[in-house]
Parts: sequence; C-alpha cells; structure tokens
Amino acid sequence: MQAISVQRIIVRKDRVVCYVALDPHAPRATTPEIAQRLIRRVSSLPDHDCINEKGPTFGDVIDQTSIPHVLEHLVIDFQAQQAAQSLDARMRARSFRGTTEWINVSEGRAKIELDYADDLVVLKALTDSVDILNDVLLP
Repeated sequence: MQAISVQRIIVRKDRVVCYVALDPHAPRATTPEIAQRLIRRVSSLPDHDCINEKGPTFGDVIDQTSIPHVLEHLVIDFQAQQAAQSLDARMRARSFRGTTEWINVSEGRAKIELDYADDLVVLKALTDSVDILNDVLLP
C-alpha cells in the first residue's frame, strides 16, 4: 500500500505539474507526530520559505498542513540540495518555488506545480520525495 502516489506528471518548459492521490485511509494532513518524523528525515524542511497564514516558514505550518503540501516542500528541498552541489553558480543561487491545491479533499486528489532547473533532477526529487513520505506515513 502507498499512502500517496503520483497519478500524472506534465513537464512544461517552466514547471512540472504533478497530480497526486492519497489512499482513502491515509491522513489528509500532518499531525505533530508526522511532522516530527518528517523533520527527523529531512531536518531542513522547517526552514523553507512558505507563504502561509501563520508565518514566513514551512515550520510554522508543518504540524498541520496537507500531505501534498509536504510533498511540494520535499521536492523543493531535494532540488535545492542538488543546486547547492552544482558547479554552476547560477544554479547554486537559484531558489525553487511551488504551489499545491486540492482538487478534491475527500477523494485525496491534489495538484502540485513546481518550477525546476533540470527536468531529470525534479523527476528524481519527486520519486524520492514520494518514497520518503510513504515511509513517514506508513511507519
């Protein structure tokens, strides 16, 4: 069983559009316990910039945000790590952005849009992020 799965990916020249689905029994949002498991896996998540109603960082909402929103930030984190390791100064200076919106909360369907510098990197980041999120949600 997977708590979250990718249903469809559209690679555009300026962003990747990803449609995800949550298992009917999977949580739709994080809890403080899920947040702590996430932070143990990816300690930099709370430090991300994030436009939200509680504060300027993802840490302000990490313990009560949607699971697809978490996936968005995991993918951004992996892309930022890759950029930091790049020899290209323009890549290292790049910041990554994304948006998440529910298509249907009760059905667990959401759309995530992510910008990217390298399509292969963002697709690998998406795969790795889904794996981590499934591990965290299904301990």
